[in-house]
Amino acid sequence: MNSADSIADLRTDTYLKKTGNIFKKNALIMFQLTTVN
Repeated sequence: MNSADSIADLRTDTYLKKTGNIFKKNALIMFQLTTVN
């Protein structure tokens, strides 16, 4: 495994974690909105 590949994997991993967290927050907000109404 060369260093460029591992750096790309790390970046992808952190990107997925960030977008995953945003998606979870949005899903939670949508869930709260639907339960309130």
